[in-house]
Amino acid sequence: MQKWFIVITLSLSFLAIVGSQTMWAEAKEASGDFNNDGFDDLVIGTLGNVNGENSAGEANVIYGSANGLHKNAGFPNQRWHQDKTGIAGKAEAGDIFGWASAIGDFNNDNFDDLAIGVPGEDLGSDANAGAVNVVYGSSTGLRALAGPGDQIWHQDRPGIAGGAEPGDRFGESLTTGDYNNDGFDDLAIGVPFEDLGGDNSAGAVNVIYGSANGLTSVGDQLWHQD
Repeated sequence: MQKWFIVITLSLSFLAIVGSQTMWAEAKEASGDFNNDGFDDLVIGTLGNVNGENSAGEANVIYGSANGLHKNAGFPNQRWHQDKTGIAGKAEAGDIFGWASAIGDFNNDNFDDLAIGVPGEDLGSDANAGAVNVVYGSSTGLRALAGPGDQIWHQDRPGIAGGAEPGDRFGESLTTGDYNNDGFDDLAIGVPFEDLGGDNSAGAVNVIYGSANGLTSVGDQLWHQD
């Protein structure tokens, strides 16, 4: 049995069994103001089952209010996963949708948007190649049809550098920033097991830039130590 032991400095540790892999992980948390009401909202990733698919994963969103986080704080608690209407992809065993998350305003409309890592996503015959779903914010919170609509990013998508390969785990880690100071947040995506030439699992980072239409493959970069 192949085992990966991953330590992440956050709270709420647990042991995840994903297929033949055993992974130490911790609950992923992020916050942003998805409805621009002045109250931050909380995203909690879980590696639970979705419609009978073990470790398909989901992201729970709890909205803030004058009284703090509340399941009915003007916007009911949301559960995002790949079997939810309007979300690209399909919930499958071991996808671990929600393994990582990051917040940014990718289209600069004053509503924060949510990037969700799906490092166990299979692409064709490439198991665990990985992907990232992006759900955009609006005056009514995160909505599958807000902004440019839900997006799914991976290395087999046109314009994205690299090529999807088994075990790449694109989306294992995520972070955001406005790297070119154009007013649109950009998304950096960890691909920890990217092969580089004959160097197996050397690792890389894809950077996808924001625009008035949200994240776009234009100007995508792939960074690595070569």
